[in-house]
Amino acid sequence: MQYAGIFRSVEPQPGGYRLTYSKPPWTRFWQKSEHIFLAREGDRIYFFTRIFGPSRFEHRVFMRWELKDPRRNRWIISDRIPLPIKGGRDQGYRGYAYKENYQPGKWRVEVETEDGRVLGGVVFHIEKDPSVGELIFLERRM
Repeated sequence: MQYAGIFRSVEPQPGGYRLTYSKPPWTRFWQKSEHIFLAREGDRIYFFTRIFGPSRFEHRVFMRWELKDPRRNRWIISDRIPLPIKGGRDQGYRGYAYKENYQPGKWRVEVETEDGRVLGGVVFHIEKDPSVGELIFLERRM
């Protein structure tokens, strides 16, 4: 896996994708995706990944969404979404999935092979956003 991140939106564009995320605090200027997702009613949470695949490579991977159960100190699987990949691109194969039904807490999304080998992933937190003000978003292209 070459890259993974959590975003507010993922939009296909000619030649790539436009990824939108909340502007991080100035103390975390280097962050280019969301590590703490402040959720409001109706928000979708997008996971975007880029996976390398050599020429003529075909396989199916899964994006596994998990929520940490703090009482039992273990991860609970919420979703396992398939993503077919075909290799041969210098920039890797790109794909995404989103989640609408979620709850606050510590989450992770891992990309795994059909036989359960983890290629990589991200850990992030979902918190309810008590504010009603306008959010500031940044974009990146992949």
